Amino acid sequence: MSCWTILGIEPTKNLKLIEQAYEQQRKFIADTDVQQLHEAYHEALAHAGYGDRIATAPVQAEVTERQDTRDAAVDENPAAVNRELTANEQQIVRETVIQIRALLNDNSRVGDPQVWHAIVSEPPVDDPALRASLGEALASDVRPMAENGSLQPDVVAFLGNWFDWQSVRPAPEPEPQPFAQDQRDLTPEELRDREALQTSVQKSFWPAIIGWSVVLIVLTSFFSRMG
Repeated sequence: MSCWTILGIEPTKNLKLIEQAYEQQRKFIADTDVQQLHEAYHEALAHAGYGDRIATAPVQAEVTERQDTRDAAVDENPAAVNRELTANEQQIVRETVIQIRALLNDNSRVGDPQVWHAIVSEPPVDDPALRASLGEALASDVRPMAENGSLQPDVVAFLGNWFDWQSVRPAPEPEPQPFAQDQRDLTPEELRDREALQTSVQKSFWPAIIGWSVVLIVLTSFFSRMG
């Protein structure tokens, strides 16, 4: 079966059409066929001339963007997370947990962040309240696996960001520190102290160099005479 048949479209080099077909199929495909769909997506991208650069790109950028959007909505309405789930929503969470535990036993797919992304961050489970409930349900077994290195780093980074698990979230890069404090921020007393320190260092530097030079000359002369 060709990749285009699996994606449900005619052969094309249009990246947008390929991605739309992939996303559409991923919403309705059976768990047993996810890997086949993923491979067909990669193959279609390669045929279209995009190759592994796009096919193997992590989903983290998309996840971060979607999470930022939902976090902004939650900040405006915190009750969106804490609301009580309906019976149907509770069933969705339970079914998602079952899918994830089945995924943990599938060695061929458990390390693929795209598969995790398809299971835990697609509608309707991406709703803030469902996401929070799912995160709590997975905290007893999946979170420890993420913490002890049992899962792939890309998967760990995705789960940490999506469920806001601080213990496994990637550490933010430190902001660059200025090389030196701007002199405009110093008081007159601090400026005088800094100038005095610089002068003292300069005065002690050259005598030290000269002293060591004299010592080296003396030692060289001494050992020469011994020779």
